[in-house]
Amino acid sequence: MRWGVPGAFDASLIYTNRLELRTEFNSITSVETVDTVGEVGSPEHEARFNLRWSDDTWNVRWTTRYIGEVVASNARVAQAQAMRWTDPLYLYLDDYWRHDISVSVTPLPGDPSLRVFGTVRNIFNDYGPFLPEGTVSGDTFNFNSAYGVTGRSLNIGIEVRF
Repeated sequence: MRWGVPGAFDASLIYTNRLELRTEFNSITSVETVDTVGEVGSPEHEARFNLRWSDDTWNVRWTTRYIGEVVASNARVAQAQAMRWTDPLYLYLDDYWRHDISVSVTPLPGDPSLRVFGTVRNIFNDYGPFLPEGTVSGDTFNFNSAYGVTGRSLNIGIEVRF
């Protein structure tokens, strides 16, 4: 027992800083290079934090996912700068935070043959950036799968071992 609280705590932080992500391909006349760092799906900064508490019966995990500011397309940024556009729509996207919680309980201490569990993903129901169809990173549902589940979702289950 630590800090007067029964059970055990675990925490982890994973941070990613993408320095380079390029694709080279042969076009008809030359070798083309496409840099995608900082675009939707390849943010420069990304992190995941997990905090877990457990004892003999309960297991609770809080997960926070962070996606740094991105652009819809590096090519569109270059185009916007060349055209001197000051704030093009749907090009610059703010950072994104998503929070999830998972809980499981083994109601019969010492007998793990029965477990009840559940997860709420995207607790605060944040849809992520608005990316309409017709934009480089958008689709018909106005979001991008790089941000995970659209809206809040819940799953529950029972596991029985025999």
